[in-house]
Amino acid sequence: RLAARLKENPDDVEGWRKLGRSYSVLGRYAESAAAYAQASALAQHNDLELLLSEAESLAMGNERRFDGRPKELLNRALQLSPDDPRALWFSGLAAAQSLDYKAAARHWRRLLKQPLPDNIRTDLQRRLEELENLALSPKKSP
Repeated sequence: RLAARLKENPDDVEGWRKLGRSYSVLGRYAESAAAYAQASALAQHNDLELLLSEAESLAMGNERRFDGRPKELLNRALQLSPDDPRALWFSGLAAAQSLDYKAAARHWRRLLKQPLPDNIRTDLQRRLEELENLALSPKKSP
């Protein structure tokens, strides 16, 4: 119904956002990313959550890889909000997947400066230790 309603009212940013979220929950990541992209275009690519949601949907639809368009979206998100936890987390993943361990560590260290639940802080610290080990022999991504 929402998709049909958006055909009649294609300038409804919140409608596209809801459609993107719905498709994501259903595991229909390509359609989710397309809906988020439509909403983001209507918001002139200045809505942090839309950028991050599109990047995440694209990555989920591509074996959780953030190269290409998802990484571009993350860069834009960091321009809008350099300390956003979700942007820092995903940007760290994207950098690690690209074997850029210094950038991954930089993003995650910045994230560690923020208040985080203990389990997330512990996981981040463990991942940073893994990055240090990988930096000594860069042959695979974490």
